[in-house]
Amino acid sequence: SLTASSLAYAQNTTNVACTTPGMASASSQKAASSVTLTSSSTALLAAVGMAADEGEGGEDIASPPGTTVLPKDPPANASLSPVQLSFKPILPVSGRLTSKFGWRVNPITKKISFHTGIDLAVAEGTPVAAALPGKVCGRGQSAAYGNYIILDNGGGVKTFYGHCQAILAPLGAVLRAGDIIAKSGNTGMTTGPHLHFEIRVRNIYVNPLWLLTPDEK
Repeated sequence: SLTASSLAYAQNTTNVACTTPGMASASSQKAASSVTLTSSSTALLAAVGMAADEGEGGEDIASPPGTTVLPKDPPANASLSPVQLSFKPILPVSGRLTSKFGWRVNPITKKISFHTGIDLAVAEGTPVAAALPGKVCGRGQSAAYGNYIILDNGGGVKTFYGHCQAILAPLGAVLRAGDIIAKSGNTGMTTGPHLHFEIRVRNIYVNPLWLLTPDEK
């Protein structure tokens, strides 16, 4: 499994790549039941997703040409393996889990592709907290993710927050877990207001639910 030995942010960290999100190709498995993800709940992730108009979107990693069923193996730059970090992340927002990490049928493109994070449906303007301590190493706009912010959390770990209404933390800001960095929104490719949240370990996308709610992944 992927591990990161330390999440204590070193202020002298240099030359850390903090890339702008690209355009890939996206998707979402659906379930009739809903699920609420809150900072005090770790057993509410039984449902795969919700109706597309309740907050999903973004662009994912494209599936191989001709794919007609959900693949079993992840893309080369993603992992389905459990992840261990020395610092447990907190939820950036408390909201409905509308799309999990992994292969899905994108609610916008209707194509099979790999969702690189999780989608949490919340009202526009909801404060977004830093899930881990770190430094703002990127912020901007993209067609797929709208307004986004990226934190370098040290030890090869980065966290990404997309579809924001507004970005509040300035580039270079050193933050604690829980500090407010943005307001959630409905920017970019979306079916409704939500936050797209990613955790990357050494440039590999990993499942945030392994860390937030390991019993449910």
